[in-house]
Amino acid sequence: RFNSLSDQSFKFMNYGRESILPGETVQQFVFQPGIKNPFFTIFGMTFYKPAALAHMAVCTDRELILIQETGSDKEMSPARYGGIWQYIPLHCIDSISVEDTAEDRVKLLIRCQPDAVIEKVFDRSNLVELENFCKDMQKAISVSLI
Repeated sequence: RFNSLSDQSFKFMNYGRESILPGETVQQFVFQPGIKNPFFTIFGMTFYKPAALAHMAVCTDRELILIQETGSDKEMSPARYGGIWQYIPLHCIDSISVEDTAEDRVKLLIRCQPDAVIEKVFDRSNLVELENFCKDMQKAISVSLI
């Protein structure tokens, strides 16, 4: 299921594969490469400041898996190796939605019990894919509650 990531990020392709438990079925996933904002330009060269590290959201029939690169929160510099995984059982998720932000970005908002909100920033070019992801997640959440 993650073979389509081989050209974009071989690392995240493997992260996705390693995250799935035996017998679990991947419904859908969304990958976001690292996002950089222009910082300043000098002598025709533009320098960029990272705005978000690379990350991926994976919906399975049992859980939502969030994977992101490791790095410093202050400098947002990605580490060469390693990642951070969050596993959220579907029955713990109240809702999932997409919200507009500034600078051609959108946020994936995951509302969990009790009163926790997880936000992931994506590029606006992923909007249609994120909306489809949210629809699939809502279906998976409703099935897990039965």
